[in-house]
Order: sequence, then C-alpha cells, then structure tokens
Amino acid sequence: MAGMVFVVALLVLVIVPRREQQAAERLPAIAERIDTTPLLAREGMLRTRLRAATGQLDSTRHALAAADSADSVAATRPRQHNPLASADSVQALARELTRLLARAERAPLPASYRDLAGARAVAGDPRVEAWLDSLGRVERAQRAYGSVGGVDAGYVSLSERANAIGAALAALARQRRAQLRGDDPSDTLRRRAELDTLQRELDATARGLAQARAANARVAAAVEAARERANIDAPPLAMLGAALALGLTIGGAVSLGVELASPRVASARDAAAAAGVPVMGQLDDDRGSVERLARRVAGDGAARLPVVICAETPLAAARVAVAIATASAVEGLAVLLVDTDTASAAASGLLRRRPAPGASDVIARGAAWSGVLDAHVGSHSLPLDLVAAGPPMPRAPDTITVEEAGRALRAFAADYDLAIVCVSLVDRPIVDVLLAAAGARQVLLCPVRGETTLTALRRERDRWRGLGTAATGVVLLHGERTGGPWSASPRAAAGD
Repeated sequence: MAGMVFVVALLVLVIVPRREQQAAERLPAIAERIDTTPLLAREGMLRTRLRAATGQLDSTRHALAAADSADSVAATRPRQHNPLASADSVQALARELTRLLARAERAPLPASYRDLAGARAVAGDPRVEAWLDSLGRVERAQRAYGSVGGVDAGYVSLSERANAIGAALAALARQRRAQLRGDDPSDTLRRRAELDTLQRELDATARGLAQARAANARVAAAVEAARERANIDAPPLAMLGAALALGLTIGGAVSLGVELASPRVASARDAAAAAGVPVMGQLDDDRGSVERLARRVAGDGAARLPVVICAETPLAAARVAVAIATASAVEGLAVLLVDTDTASAAASGLLRRRPAPGASDVIARGAAWSGVLDAHVGSHSLPLDLVAAGPPMPRAPDTITVEEAGRALRAFAADYDLAIVCVSLVDRPIVDVLLAAAGARQVLLCPVRGETTLTALRRERDRWRGLGTAATGVVLLHGERTGGPWSASPRAAAGD
C-alpha cells in the first residue's frame, strides 16, 4: 500500500507542476480586462454638468427670493402716482399677497389665514370660500375645548387641519403672485428635473465603474495566482522525499485502518479469546514446545479417536499435523496421519511421500484403509504411518458411502495410539461427513499470528460447533506466511 501511494504521489508531484505551467501559459488575455477610461471620462463630464445645473438652480432661487424681498420693501413705501394704473394695480395686488404671505409664515394662525383669504387677488376663487368654511368649523371645534384643549389629541388634530388649510391658501396665493409678476414657476421645476436626471445618470455611471473595477480585480487575482503556481520549481530530490514521506504516511494510515476494521491474531491471548478454547501450544522453532504440544494432544482421553488438525491453509494444517505426528512417534507412540487435501497433498509433501493412492480412493472407490497405507514414513523407521490424500475425486460420492468410510476409519484408527486427520478447505463437506462418522471429538484450530483474522477464527469455531464437534484447543503458528484466510470462497471450500 505504501509503495502504491509513493508512486502515485511522485507522479502527482511531477505532473501537477507541469499542468500549472501550462495554465500559466494560458493567462487571461488583456482583452478580458474592462477598459475603464470611457467610464471615467463620462463620470467627470456628468459631475461638471451636475455642478453647473446646481449653480443655475441656486441662482434662480436666489433671484426669486430677492424679488420677494423687494416687494416687501416696496409695500412699506408711500404710493406715488403712476400713469400706468393697470400696472400699479397689478403690483399692488402682488405686494398685498407678499405681505399677507409673510404674516402667515410668521404667525400661522387662523386669523392670518383669514386675512390671506381676504386678499383681492384670491377672494373670488370658489376654493377660497370652501376653505374659509372649513376653517370656521375648525375654529368652532377648537373653542369647544376651552383653555385645556392644547394637550388633547383631538385639539391637536384640529390644529393640524387648520395648518393644512392655511398651506393650501398660501400655495394659491403664491401661484397668483407669480402670475401677477409674470414669473414662470415651471422654470425652477424644470431645472430641478434636469438636476435629478443628471444625478441618476451619474449614479448609474458610478455603479458601472465599480463593477468594471471589481471584474478587473478578479482578473488580476487570477493572473497572480496562476503565476505563483507556475513558479513552483522544487528539485527532484525534494519531490522524491515528499512522495516517500506521503506514501509512508498514507500507507501506514490505510494499514492501520484495515487492521482496526479487521484485527488479526497477535498473541495467544487473542487466539484463546476468539476461539473460546485454551491455547494448547505454539508451533515455533523450539523443539521442546513441539514435544510438549504432542504430549498434551496424545494425553487426551479421546486420543484413540481421530484428532482433527484444522488450519486456514493446507500448508499450515500440514505443518502442525506433521510436527505433532513426528514428535509423538519419537516418543514411541504408534501414529496414524491421514491427509485429506487432494489439491496440494501438503502433509504428504512435507514427509516426502507420494500423494496417491490415498484417502480419496477409500471415500470414492471403496478401497480399504489398509490398502492405501504407507507404513513407517518417518526417518529411522519411526512408528508413523501415512494415508496420503489421493487423487482428486471426479464426482462427489453419496453420503452413505462417505459414512461407511468414516466408520471404517474409526475402526482402523483404534489400532493406533494417536490418529491425526489433516483438514483444509478442499472437499470440506465430504470430509465433514467422514469425520462425523469416524467419531472425531478433538479439533485443534491452528491460526497464524499476524495473518488469521479474529473474525475468521470465530467463524471456524462456530462452524465446528454447528457440526456437533466443538473445538478443544488452539495451536498458534509463528514466523512465516502460509496462505490466505479461512474466509475463502464457497467454491474453493468445496474444491470446485
């Protein structure tokens, strides 16, 4: 895993800078930038026009205010004879309106509004009569409140109504005064409209300029980022070291995650806890440990019944079976070793004997166990007899035939001090029927340290319980790989 990550990281560290270099060569073109010069020029022009329009509006307002002031002064002077009587009459009406408007502004009271409504320039207007009637009703309602009316909400509402009537009268008076003077009241409104139009255009131009500047800022940031990525130029040794460190880190993390998700047998305590039976021994290079294991297996009261050695692979099962059988034979016990693995014949190979004929001939063809026996296979003529695995069975035999072979094996094994059956995943259903008929009661599970998962060990324990032959002990293997887990596919377990 770490090696794979190292290679991937090295390729990434080499390829990514190349891609960034290519990206830098495709930097945003100058055409992608928005030219803000026209927007700046238009903004300056609009600001100039806005200042000019504001000045013109202020001048118009000042001129109208000066005219109002002149009318007020003229109203205080003695009247002189003017041959143009009509002009004097018009000016007199205008001056009267100016005086009454000034009074209404200084003292916004119903009396001031009545005086303004009595001016000759507005007296004949039908709206004035209606406003005077409304003003009279307001005054009568106010008098009903007496001296405490000023703090009452109704009184305040009546005062606001009176002020509204006064404002309407003042507006009418100003309009008539402008007509008498010959002023164009729409001039100020026109300049105000022009000023508002210029302000809206200036605001729109300012927004467009801000958007253009923001877009240019984004383009500049993209260009700068591309240039920084393109400037990555790490030396080869640095990239190699970074890839190695990254590979080791990620590989270690993945391995740790796999181990945590599916923990493996790490010690005798783990094996005993997962299998639910004690550890009878550990198979290592110590000859004494093998001899002690053989004594414990042979000392069991059910030793004359076949002892099943079950491991995750044929080689692991064969190692344990041959070690126990050889050590027991050295102790002077008559030992029978039966190999049931027709695929690899691992036990026969470890003892350097031919794989056929063997147990498959007895099971499938009805041969006698004594007829396939290979006697005294150990060195120095030890009392160790071997029944090899035999050739693969062309078809699965019927259950009755297998049970007869099992009962025959039980009778045949009774002549030995210790009978050992080596079991792997090949032809497993047939071997299970054979062992059940042979009366096997002692099953040794043989996990491999660091390879067999706790889940697989529990599954194998439960499988034997389901067959009615519970595991009686565990033999822990050390130091070398012996193959895959017990969790092989059903086809492999069936020997397909």
